[in-house]
Amino acid sequence: MNEEGASGVRSVSRAIDLLSLVANNSSGVTLGEAVQGTGLPKTTVLRLLQTLEAHGMLWNIGSQTYVPGPGLLHLSSSASDAWRLPPEMARMLDDLAHRVGETVNAWVRDNLTRVCVAHAEAQQSLRHVIRVGAQRPLSSGASAKVLLAAAGDDVVRDVAAISDDSSGLLQQLREAVAEVNAQGWALSHGEREEGLSAVAVPIRSPSGNVVAALTLSGPTGRFTADRIDEFLRELRACADMFARRGSGSVLWNRS
Repeated sequence: MNEEGASGVRSVSRAIDLLSLVANNSSGVTLGEAVQGTGLPKTTVLRLLQTLEAHGMLWNIGSQTYVPGPGLLHLSSSASDAWRLPPEMARMLDDLAHRVGETVNAWVRDNLTRVCVAHAEAQQSLRHVIRVGAQRPLSSGASAKVLLAAAGDDVVRDVAAISDDSSGLLQQLREAVAEVNAQGWALSHGEREEGLSAVAVPIRSPSGNVVAALTLSGPTGRFTADRIDEFLRELRACADMFARRGSGSVLWNRS
């Protein structure tokens, strides 16, 4: 890549980082906060902010404070349409959440993170609540283990490398991956949040590739050994139905 091309890619990367910074702060980000959050020179940040605003990606609400812009509404709607499960599959998740009384989520790997792409909430007063589009690290959690097992050791090393204790985390993640490969599922207790447990199985495409992780999550007190066995039966049955009927979802486009 020539110098001009490299500069263009770097600018795009910086703009995306800045857009993500603003999107993750619903009350808005000031110019000073954007400079601090990106580590870029003030003139560079201001130029990027103004460019993103000109394209509707950001909105200046005064006092050099920026919030997500109206242009993102269209993109968000388009993304939601693309990732929305077919009605039959969405009903499967709702039925599963209703039967077992715990929250159901489907997660996909996005580089070194995982993203929730489908959700069905349990109808209990004490339950795990998460929104579609939520992004979480791959360093912990039942769904993270399933996705890492499918991703391979290069990704495991990259995930561990961004940790303060990279060598210790690498060993921990490799052990978790080996366990998933041996038993075909993953369990977590309080790894991301104290008192929260989850059990996860892979969702496979009709060709057998792992395209997502299907999880049940809720208070640890309800994730007893006998219930985990029940959860696994339900998750596997649902994941198998997805594999047979999933051709209508964007999940299978890269399978």
